[in-house]
Amino acid sequence: MQHILMKIQLKPGSVPKLMEYVEEFKSRRAECNESLKAEGADLETFFIEGATLYVYKRVKDMEEAKRYQQTSGQPIYEVVTRFTEDCLGARVALQGILSFDL
Repeated sequence: MQHILMKIQLKPGSVPKLMEYVEEFKSRRAECNESLKAEGADLETFFIEGATLYVYKRVKDMEEAKRYQQTSGQPIYEVVTRFTEDCLGARVALQGILSFDL
């Protein structure tokens, strides 16, 4: 499994909109879980600190997951696209230097 941690600057003033999307994702949990499984992921967690969002994902192959997201046609990815456009700015993939995984 790959462990992916992204550090994402939020667009100015977008925290309230981000929280609206969080509520929508919560209300569509079953659909989100189904899409994660289809991507080959078993975990995705979001953390917020001020105007910075951290997203941690555990996935078999991130490149395959990205291809699935772009081609699946699942309605949840339309919401993800709007979320990305409305709220997310510059992104940095943080490099893991040590992992303990059973």
